[in-house]
Amino acid sequence: MTEVGELSRELVRLNGKNQDIAEVKENIGAEIYDIIWNLCDLANLLEIDLEEACRKKQVYNQTRSWS
Repeated sequence: MTEVGELSRELVRLNGKNQDIAEVKENIGAEIYDIIWNLCDLANLLEIDLEEACRKKQVYNQTRSWS
């Protein structure tokens, strides 16, 4: 959850004045990496097959109503 908060703070900085946009984008990339890494680590610890989970979710999303 900490990483999501850090990503949120960087996203808010995109609208700030006098921000170095290149630096903010670099920070956003780093925070996205941290989130992905932690999610993959969690899946590994719980022995969740992420590839299979993604396939199942994609099939579900194809039949889902997005209204």
